[in-house]
Amino acid sequence: MERKSAISGPENEMDREIRIRADWIAPAGATDRKNYYFRARKTFFVKTVSEDMELLIGAESSYILYLNGLEIGRGPARGTHTINYCDSYQVASSIQVGRNEIGVLCHCMNIETFIAAPAEPALAVEIAGILKTDATWEVAPGQKEWRSDVMLYTVQTGFSEWRDLREEPLGWQVGNDSSPWENAVCVSRSSGILKKRFLPRLIPLLQETVHRPVEIPAKAIVPAPDDLEDVKIAQLMTDEEHQSQNECLMIDLSSLNSTEGDGVTFSPTPDGGGLAIVFDFGREVIGRFELEISTSDGTIVDIGHEEQLAQGRLQVAHETANGERYDFADRYILREGRQLVGNSLMERGFRMVQIVLRNLTGPATIHHVRAIDRRYPLDLKAAFHCSDPLLDQIWDACVETLSVCTTDVFTDCPWRERAFWVNDLVVENLIALQLSGDQALSARALQMAFSEPASNGLINGVCPCPTEG
Repeated sequence: MERKSAISGPENEMDREIRIRADWIAPAGATDRKNYYFRARKTFFVKTVSEDMELLIGAESSYILYLNGLEIGRGPARGTHTINYCDSYQVASSIQVGRNEIGVLCHCMNIETFIAAPAEPALAVEIAGILKTDATWEVAPGQKEWRSDVMLYTVQTGFSEWRDLREEPLGWQVGNDSSPWENAVCVSRSSGILKKRFLPRLIPLLQETVHRPVEIPAKAIVPAPDDLEDVKIAQLMTDEEHQSQNECLMIDLSSLNSTEGDGVTFSPTPDGGGLAIVFDFGREVIGRFELEISTSDGTIVDIGHEEQLAQGRLQVAHETANGERYDFADRYILREGRQLVGNSLMERGFRMVQIVLRNLTGPATIHHVRAIDRRYPLDLKAAFHCSDPLLDQIWDACVETLSVCTTDVFTDCPWRERAFWVNDLVVENLIALQLSGDQALSARALQMAFSEPASNGLINGVCPCPTEG
């Protein structure tokens, strides 16, 4: 691996551009596709495994990395119009002598949002002297599995997720599937990706914490919808009639939270209606919701994310006075058998999650429900305690608020925008430095803000800052 400084004078680790021999790759025809998913994989061989074996990866705009069938990590740290960041993994423990398989699931909104400024869908991976992305990699577009013409989750974060798990090529991470693959293409020399600087992440990977629901505050039977292809999922979940049916929806929360429990089984309703259940995690979460379920082919799970109940349900569809929409819901169409359901690549912010099981043709068993919180690992150095319990609670609430708004950069909220507002940095940065003394995230935030100044030379209010609309 060759690394060259992108600046002259004294070495500056933050601005040292990473020079990789790997090509940026994607499926053919991906350049202009919106809300685009694809997979990439490669078989490679290793004679000896060194302890310092390092894998570098970058993506426009998100990825999940697998080695020999095991998930290694997710990323990358968000970039700007002029910067992409490179994630680094020490992979000696995941590599074996002989044959190895690498697989990467990628997603690119391919529109400007408050969290990404993609040039085009693409991936770059390298293990020095062993592996690099090029035209010999296999790729598979994901249009059949992920529907692209869906509602925006929010204009600030991008599209909602509509996924048909029946189209997932099971075993693809280790080459054990029968789905069609094609050779990758390398991005053109004129691609905007190659015009961006490729910089080291220089902040730790996000820390994951699992939380279980603490309460089920609402449950109901809902009528079968007229059109299961209608993309307005959030509006459906917000408007549909709820009929309280406690006898049909007996749920022992402990059976969902126990690793040894049998879960909870539901039978189809006589009139073909759906089952709505709200899970309260008792805290704000930034990350993903996961539901492990066994069911029949074609069962649909709609998932809505919110922070509070509104008339006994979650109001996940909103429209502002100027016509801006927020549709906090995703949809998953399930295959027969046991599977894991939930947002795969895009983060969601929530305290409560409402699921609706639809199109049930047989029993459905929910085995486990959990939230996986992903945030920056702030190492708190400061503490506060006094004789007034209320002041102690206020301190704890303030620390938690900063923590849940700190991921790969300081953000305004975990829920609606997840955006890096530079004016918010004035407050968040000062408090974070006082709490932890950690300067890495502050330095990264400033690097991002100064990487794309406005045409008048001033710093934009949000970073990355959309240039269209």
